[in-house]
Amino acid sequence: MEQSVSFALFYAPCALLYALCKGKEVPVVKNYFIIAIRHLLKNKLNSGINIFGLAVGIAASIMIFLFARHELTYDTFNKNARSIYLVYKERITPAGTQVTRDTWVPMAAELKNDYPQIQNAVRFWDTQQWVQVGEQRFQETVAYSDASLFEMFTLPLVKGAADLVFADFNSAVVSQEIARKYFGDTDPIGQTITVDYSNRYVVRGVLADIPHNSSLSINILAPFASLPWYEEQRNNWGGSFLSTFVQLAPPAAPATLEGQFPALLAKIWGEDEPARTNLKLLPLLDLYDELTGARTYAYILLCIAGVIVLIASINFMNLATARSLDRAREIGLRKVVGAARSQLIQQLLSESLVMSALALIVGVTLAEIFIPYLNSFYSLSLELRFLDSPITTLALVGLGLLVGICSGLYPAFFLSRFQPITTLKGKLKTSRAGLKLRNTLVITQFSLSIVLMIGTGVMWQQIKYMQDASLNFEESNLLAIPMEMSDFETEELGRRGMEVFRNSLLQRSDLASLAASTHVPGNWPGWFTFAYPDVDDDSRRLRMRHALVDDNYFETFGIEFVEGRNFDRNLATEAPESIIINEAARRDFGWPSALGRQVRIGDTRYNVIAVVKDYHFESLASELTPVLHRYRPTAHNAHNFLTVRLNSADPPATLKFIEGRLHQLDPGRTFAYFFVSENFDRLYENENRLFTLAGLFAILAIIIACLGLFALASFVVTQRTKEIGIRKVLGAEVPNIVFMLSKKFVILVGVAFLVACPLAYYLINQWLSDFAYRTQPGIDIFALSGILALAITFVTVSSHAIKAALANPVDSLRYE
Repeated sequence: MEQSVSFALFYAPCALLYALCKGKEVPVVKNYFIIAIRHLLKNKLNSGINIFGLAVGIAASIMIFLFARHELTYDTFNKNARSIYLVYKERITPAGTQVTRDTWVPMAAELKNDYPQIQNAVRFWDTQQWVQVGEQRFQETVAYSDASLFEMFTLPLVKGAADLVFADFNSAVVSQEIARKYFGDTDPIGQTITVDYSNRYVVRGVLADIPHNSSLSINILAPFASLPWYEEQRNNWGGSFLSTFVQLAPPAAPATLEGQFPALLAKIWGEDEPARTNLKLLPLLDLYDELTGARTYAYILLCIAGVIVLIASINFMNLATARSLDRAREIGLRKVVGAARSQLIQQLLSESLVMSALALIVGVTLAEIFIPYLNSFYSLSLELRFLDSPITTLALVGLGLLVGICSGLYPAFFLSRFQPITTLKGKLKTSRAGLKLRNTLVITQFSLSIVLMIGTGVMWQQIKYMQDASLNFEESNLLAIPMEMSDFETEELGRRGMEVFRNSLLQRSDLASLAASTHVPGNWPGWFTFAYPDVDDDSRRLRMRHALVDDNYFETFGIEFVEGRNFDRNLATEAPESIIINEAARRDFGWPSALGRQVRIGDTRYNVIAVVKDYHFESLASELTPVLHRYRPTAHNAHNFLTVRLNSADPPATLKFIEGRLHQLDPGRTFAYFFVSENFDRLYENENRLFTLAGLFAILAIIIACLGLFALASFVVTQRTKEIGIRKVLGAEVPNIVFMLSKKFVILVGVAFLVACPLAYYLINQWLSDFAYRTQPGIDIFALSGILALAITFVTVSSHAIKAALANPVDSLRYE
């Protein structure tokens, strides 16, 4: 209903204009309107091209704007968004400063107690757990927080009261989606859900739908203090894993508060800690961008939208100025019968405004048609709501007015200043200024189009480079199954069940090997620990990633050993004493060789038994970082993944077998899995999304530019019809005439290519600088874009040139 109202409001001005023109009280406006419509109908092809080109540009820019606004307005729906900050830490190490966003359980309370500037503080942590209601059991993301979350963030409830939802430790809040999933049409309030087999919660509230552009995604929310291990961790400053948000009371400044944090660090960890750690505040409104780089991509898309609108507007103006010469006799006659120059200017401007208004209406209609497809492709819920966004409405109307006025100004003032005798004799020719203007506009729009073509090509090249680059392990045919002991009701049941499951898989000849680990490349949560390469010296402390793996891990993933040996399950000392590092860790430790060295983690000294080749576990946009691998047996409860290397010509049959064995083990469990290679591809989702949109709109830009060129070529050919006839009579061949008519446009596009190359080179290097591993844009992308632009231009113009060259010269000479 609301969308219908907003849609109607946008078209109301058009209905009003029609009503005014229909009435007798405004005969001048009515007359201008009628003349404009007649002129459009008289020149259907060119008018259609002009209106459609601008409409497509407007539609594309609307969709880009909605998408960019979605990305740029993350978390702005929170009423307190500008005063909310995420507490994070910077670890200062010899290898550089490392930023991490995990904090400690007691941090929120400590900050609120020590700093009066902090109005509120809250902890937030989410994890995958099994949730059961009756016979239904699914793995869901369960979040744990404090009651103050509802005070700090805007989380309205459709059922329940915010001050009562966490009345006790057994209370929980669910989203509307979860409520429908587990309870259907039954009222969820008072219903019981079981989390992790033993923790029972009573549903006290149902959350209203949180906007898609929210950093907090909540399916099920329970009190942090309800966690079984909470009492053990409530005062633990030794391990950090959760997020801490604070809300500052005005007029507190975050920089001032950060300057006071060293005292807190010294109080908790000692006087040396401030030299090794910084506590910082990240504005909530910057959090999504810090995690994804969304602003850069949004601004790139907005620039593309601007380019498309500019190209479409240039088309509109270019054709308006070119076609203005066709109106010379008409203007002369109007002057003879007494029309004042001001009236002629008003008439020509009104015609231009009518065309831009029609283009605006068609553009908005096209956007409304295609926005659902954009939503479906990217799992979004974008809508064009004029009521909610008056700025959008004003911007669109302003765009229509601006384009209409700009395109009408030149012909209006140019034609209206000539004497009637000049125009009626037909002596009016295109001025040098007019030619220069049109040429400049053509060069500008094709320069921008070529920049988009080159940019899209380099984006594709970079994405392909990252997807095809060697990860330094054999990523193909690796099937990862999220599986851990906590999936089962008791650890003993889990141990037995997983052993049976693993043994059944190992008996298959189409399964080459199997490994258990806490991490899988492409799905690598941020586990960090402090490592001391000088075991008796606390001054050199390095913060490094660590993972727990079994002795099959390196073989299954095909990770090469640079020196040393693999873990040996038969050695009782492997788990407590041995460690395998990667080359990046060896470099940071400053060792030419790691064998015989020791690393201290906490109070434990580990013997470095091997160094493995650096392998990528994250996107190639990130640098390779040190990793420490510690041993745990395959059946250990620390492991989160079971990874299988398939050796099969029929993967679907193998998957079906694995699913069957898993169902025998746990009939209520769904078969969740992913292929490691596909998971790596998902790491480039943002880049792929940008490439898809940029590529689509680059094609649109070229089409719009070519539409304008098509109409402009038609005008030029029409102007030279008599010349073409004379040339044919004198013996000119068809190829000569086609070349003569096409040469000017090809030269203009060639100049556009020369202008576009340095601009494109600068812009793409700015974009590529964000990638740790990047391709080098070769001359081939530039050359291909130039050749393609020239070919498209030649084909577009030649369609008219060939038709004119093949025409009977008698008809051509009779034309005038």
